[in-house]
Amino acid sequence: MTSNEQPLNKNKTRFYQRPTLGVFLSIALISSIYLVKNKPDIQVIHSVEQAKGPSITSNTNNEPVLAQSNIDAFVDNLIAQLIQHHKRNVHEISIQVRFLDLKKMLIEQFPDQAETLFKRIISSAFPDLAESILTLIEKLEIYQSWYQDNVLVLSQQSHSDRYETIWNKRYSMFGEIADDIWPTEQASDQLQSQREQLQLTLQALNDDNVNSIDEKLFILTTTLSENSDQSAIADLTQQGTISNLFFGLNSVQQDLKSMTPEQRQSTINATRRAMGYSEADIEQLAQEDAVREQRWQNGYAYMSQRNALLSANASSQIDNQLAELRERFFKQEAPTIAAEESAGFYRYERPRYYGRN
Repeated sequence: MTSNEQPLNKNKTRFYQRPTLGVFLSIALISSIYLVKNKPDIQVIHSVEQAKGPSITSNTNNEPVLAQSNIDAFVDNLIAQLIQHHKRNVHEISIQVRFLDLKKMLIEQFPDQAETLFKRIISSAFPDLAESILTLIEKLEIYQSWYQDNVLVLSQQSHSDRYETIWNKRYSMFGEIADDIWPTEQASDQLQSQREQLQLTLQALNDDNVNSIDEKLFILTTTLSENSDQSAIADLTQQGTISNLFFGLNSVQQDLKSMTPEQRQSTINATRRAMGYSEADIEQLAQEDAVREQRWQNGYAYMSQRNALLSANASSQIDNQLAELRERFFKQEAPTIAAEESAGFYRYERPRYYGRN
C-alpha cells in the first residue's frame, strides 16, 4: 500500500461519515465539483473573455491561421487576468482544480498547442505552485478518463459498492486532498437513493413537452421536498441552484421561447414567486432580465449586420468596417467584443436561457 492509499474500510467509513450529494445527482446539480461534466469556472471564463484574443490571418490557401505573435499576446494577457483573479486563493485545492476548465478551453481553441500553452500560462501566473497544479490537473484528466471508461459498470453496482469503488480510486490517486476536490456531507443510503430519484425527475422534466411550466415546477418542488433533506433544500434555494436548474431545462426554455416578451416575463416572475423569492427580489430580477434582454437584442442585431457585412464585402477595409460596427453597437465594450471574436468566441451565438442569462 502506497502513502497515498487509504485502507478500504477507512475509505468506506469516511464516505458514510461525509458522503457526497450523490455522484449522479451531482452531475446535474454541481458538476464543477465532481469534474464529470465540463462546467467552466466563472472567474476562469471571465479571465479568458477579458484577455485580448489572437487575431486571425489567412494563408495562401485562404485558410484561417492564427499568428504566433497574436497567440503570445493573448496568452500574456490571460496570464495577467489569472493573476488578478486568483493570486490570493490559488493555494486552495478547490481553485486549482478549476484550471482544468481552462485547459479544456485551450484544447478547443488551440488543439495543437494547448498542452504547451497551458503549462506556460500556469508556470508564468503561479510559478511557486506550477508543478503541483500541473500534476493535479494531469491526475484529474486520468481520473476523468477512468470514470468515463467505467461509468456503465459503476451504474450497475449497488450504492455501497459504487461509492467504495469511486472513493478507493480517488484516495489512491489523490490521497487526503480528495476530500478537498470532492467535498462531502453526511447522508444515508436512503438519502442517496432519493437524490438519484431527483436526478431521474430532472431528466424527465428536461424532455417534458406535455406539462405546463407551472406543472413542471410543481413536479420539481414536490420531488425536492420528498427526496431531499431540508438543509440541502435551503442551501440550493439560497444559491439560486433550483432556479438555475429549472430555467436550464430544455422543455422550460422551449415554452418560454414561444411566448411574447410580456407573457414570458410574467411567467418568469410567477415561477420565481412559487420558488419562494420575495417581491423585492422578483422586481430586482425582472429589472436585470430587462437589461439582459436589451443586450441580447442588441447582440442579435449586431451579429445580423456583421454577417451581412462579411457576406457582401471582401475589401481590404473589412477590419475597419467591423471595428466601426462593433463601436456602434457596443461602445466601450467594443474592444472586449473584438478580443473575443479574435479568439473565436461569439457571445451572442451562445444558447439563450430566459431567466438565467
